[in-house]
Amino acid sequence: MNHYRIALALTLALVLLVGGCVAAGRWRDACEALRTLPEAERLLERDGKPQPLAKIARDSADQMMKLGASFGLSPSSRQRLSGVAKKPASKFAGYLGRNVDEPA
Repeated sequence: MNHYRIALALTLALVLLVGGCVAAGRWRDACEALRTLPEAERLLERDGKPQPLAKIARDSADQMMKLGASFGLSPSSRQRLSGVAKKPASKFAGYLGRNVDEPA
């Protein structure tokens, strides 16, 4: 029974990863298309609506952020990470012939 749960979790993670990759591709394509437009047309709103390519880029970036958060890629999840910090040398480091913090 446990194997099915693992397989289901991996399948769901893969679906989220694929969704993030699709959103990243859509965002990149919209940004590249926006770069080819003249400056005046990039900022142009049509009938009170924003430029369609800008909306696609913004929506895709939002989707990437939401999907990335499930993989620990949000700023708050990165802040919770803690690495292994090197300890400063002990004040008794030279007295016993070897570093006190090193294993024997």
